[in-house]
Amino acid sequence: MKLLSISFLGCVFVLISCGSKKDNPQLTESDIRGSWEQLTYQDGKWIIFKPCNASNMNVTWRGDTLLIEWGQEVTAEKINRISSAGGKFSLEGIEVYVTGAAARPIHIEPVDSMKGVTRWWLYEEDEPRFLVRDKFKAGYPVVEEKCEGEDRD
Repeated sequence: MKLLSISFLGCVFVLISCGSKKDNPQLTESDIRGSWEQLTYQDGKWIIFKPCNASNMNVTWRGDTLLIEWGQEVTAEKINRISSAGGKFSLEGIEVYVTGAAARPIHIEPVDSMKGVTRWWLYEEDEPRFLVRDKFKAGYPVVEEKCEGEDRD
């Protein structure tokens, strides 16, 4: 009976441990390096939205530089600090082309690792941006906004 109780408690411990890791995936530097594109929530689903007069916002981390394409502008951040805690990943970047620029925080948190989705807070933004890793983009529909004056099919 004692052996059965110990076995039962061991199974419960294993199930709890496995469940908590699934709910709180940890990000590593290699998980974040690469290219990401912003997702937009529209009509009850996530899409990649392409505005008529700009590109969709995307982020690329290469070497020690983070390139943020805002649509019509690009910001280059030199990464000078990297940390990870509590399932979140944090970077500190200094804008490359601005003399005397102050370090700015960038926080990244996993949302759905199976679909490549993360939440990014850029420069103390109140609301996060949802970005999908490039290799998972095919799983999301692309909606292209037509500009006024364009032919409509």
